[in-house]
Amino acid sequence: YPIFGPDAATSFSTLTVDARLNNVWTYSGGSEPTGQRGRALYMRDEYAADLQNAAGGLAPHGNHVHVYINGVYWGLHTLHERPDDSFNASYQGGDNDDFDSIKHNTSPSNVLNGTNENYLALLSLVREDMSDQANYQAVADKLDIEQFITYMMVNQYGGNQDWAHQNWYASYNRVDPNGKWQFHSWDAEKVLTGVNDNVVTKNDSGGPTEIFTRLSSNEEFRQLFMDLAHKHFFHGGTFTVERATELFQIRVDEIDSAIRAESARWGDNQQSRPYTRLDWLDNVNSYLNTYFPRRTDIVLAQYQRRNLWVTEDKLPPTFMINGQEQYGGYAAVGSSLTMSAAAGTIYYTTNGSDPRLPGGDISADALTYSSALPVNGITQVKARLRTADGSWSPLSNATFSDAVPADGSNLRISEINYHPGDPTPAEEAAGIGDADEFEFIELVNISNQTIDLSNVAFRQVAVEDAVEGIQFQFADGDVATLAAGQRLVVVENIDAFRLRYGNDPLVAGEWSGKLGNSSEPILLVAGETEIHNFIYSDDWHASTDGDGKTLQSINESGELAAWGTASGWRASSVDGGTPGQADEGRIPGDSNGDGIFNSSDLVIVFTAGEYEDAIAGNSVFEEGDWNGDGDFNTSDLVFAFQAGTYVANAVATSQQAFIAPDLSDRFGATKRKHDVIAKQAYFATVTENQTPPAVDLAPIRFEQIDQAFAEASSSSAKDTDESNELDRLIQELLQG
Repeated sequence: YPIFGPDAATSFSTLTVDARLNNVWTYSGGSEPTGQRGRALYMRDEYAADLQNAAGGLAPHGNHVHVYINGVYWGLHTLHERPDDSFNASYQGGDNDDFDSIKHNTSPSNVLNGTNENYLALLSLVREDMSDQANYQAVADKLDIEQFITYMMVNQYGGNQDWAHQNWYASYNRVDPNGKWQFHSWDAEKVLTGVNDNVVTKNDSGGPTEIFTRLSSNEEFRQLFMDLAHKHFFHGGTFTVERATELFQIRVDEIDSAIRAESARWGDNQQSRPYTRLDWLDNVNSYLNTYFPRRTDIVLAQYQRRNLWVTEDKLPPTFMINGQEQYGGYAAVGSSLTMSAAAGTIYYTTNGSDPRLPGGDISADALTYSSALPVNGITQVKARLRTADGSWSPLSNATFSDAVPADGSNLRISEINYHPGDPTPAEEAAGIGDADEFEFIELVNISNQTIDLSNVAFRQVAVEDAVEGIQFQFADGDVATLAAGQRLVVVENIDAFRLRYGNDPLVAGEWSGKLGNSSEPILLVAGETEIHNFIYSDDWHASTDGDGKTLQSINESGELAAWGTASGWRASSVDGGTPGQADEGRIPGDSNGDGIFNSSDLVIVFTAGEYEDAIAGNSVFEEGDWNGDGDFNTSDLVFAFQAGTYVANAVATSQQAFIAPDLSDRFGATKRKHDVIAKQAYFATVTENQTPPAVDLAPIRFEQIDQAFAEASSSSAKDTDESNELDRLIQELLQG
């Protein structure tokens, strides 16, 4: 179950219900009891974990919950993961038994899983001379350095006062030859205390702060640290004022109402005047107005004093697109990129490599910046300033693209193969015996610009006590952008898909989850904004339910509400569908195949005599079964006209218009109340000198347009004028 949302695990061996001990209204003992109660936020631990996850690390996910004990309300708690062996197996892969998991210190009593031997071995390596590159590399082979740096930044930015002599978790996959130690935020109840707090200098034996202190003597570590500081403390990074505040505000909004219940239960636990939501809001606002606006610069100054950040004269190059400072994102083809920095030489690359080699030499791939660079399509630029003394600035790294962000205005689901046809003997011989393995969903770019898919995802949804739908993050897939008019598919099984459809269709990847053979909710989002949210049904078009056809969108640029209706779809024109390309099959209503749905098609289908004939499954497309359910009835008329393909008074090149006689001669004045669409068939396009066939329209009922027919019946217009009037009425009906 997706307890913690689409980005977290859905199966758990252990979950922790956390009551909090520090910086809460019930705090009574230890140091500074009044100050701790006054600083109550009820989200510090979760916020620290959010920071680590946002920075690309691996921290426990958590939600706020109300807890009742034997029916008695017990206050606001946190339900969160614990970074033990099962947690790491979920997120890193492997089996539970593969992991060493330890907490707080090196004592054997604090080993959750495995042993502490590998951690002690890591400490032994890091206690060697870290200024020696070989010694440093030995540590880097066992410790995920980048992940470790972001973990340290979380605690340093937050000024964690109760760490790292305790309150840390670390894990290691001892079976994987490429396994490395990772650290996880834990019990960070004492972050966000004072805006000037400095924990960069902490050095607790055996803990992450000792490892950090020793690694800081290595030049390559310091360079990497500064690179990551530039990534995370600038240009929208995790620890910028804007992003850190945004993540904080998300947690504030989460408990803004729930804090009232906590106040009612525990607000007066330590004083007669209870703490209330207003006290909490005052505290929240003090952080929003004082802490966050200042904290980023304060921490950077702390880093600078430890030689972990640069002075003004060695800041990384500034990027400008067409004169405006910009670090990645949209740049129209033909844009101009300029760079600037302090005294020195700017070196850059556009092939994804670093212009600086380990050890400090200039890469052979590095180019010397001298003038503006053209930006055409996807362009990644990595640049550094090199000063006269040979030192390097932190890395400026940005990717520009002419792709605009995908959203509901440019990206649509165009085809769904939810219940594929049975495997062929050849497919079974290849090992694919389950038809569901051939499932796919096709998407199309309906705009005239390339779109960026990095923010797009299919998400599963919770339905009662189950999880339904599919899960797929395009940022983790094989297709980053989609050109104008281009199509791609997401599939159940890529091997099965390639076996049936070949290598031509563009495949973004495999989803997790499933498509039900009867129905399934489909949720497609761009960021947090829905593009599609609908449930398909197998009774929409019978031929798509295991009989070989797929669901094809009728109007890929239509109103999004149409995706949740049968009339928004049709059966594919060919078995198996057309993944990766448009289905150029029949136009709904075009029974005579001339490429136009007009009155001539209506003559054909009513002449066939199968309209509501009570014989199940006896009609084909040419006989009026336009929605693929095997019968010709009112639903086919609704389907075809709602598809928007009807052309009023259209004439095929080899035919000419026939002017119908006065209808009262054929039906009589008292029988003129008929379906206006069927009546329109009498103004048919037929071969020259041919008269219209006699058609019994009496059984036809289409009550939605009775009023429109009444208007037509009262008209004195005849012949072509009446035809035009009926066409006009049809168009009015179709428009509303």
